[in-house]
Amino acid sequence: IAVQWFLEGRLQYNAEGATMDGHPLPPYGMRLSHADAAEELDEEIDDA
Repeated sequence: IAVQWFLEGRLQYNAEGATMDGHPLPPYGMRLSHADAAEELDEEIDDA
């Protein structure tokens, strides 16, 4: 997902760190839930 966001210009890196949609990311990065990741990828997940 990060590669897709980088190619779309949403995720950017510079000397100070990374930004997502213009907002600075924490030094430890960010995490998505499985549901959020599936939504970003337009996929359905089973809640079995």
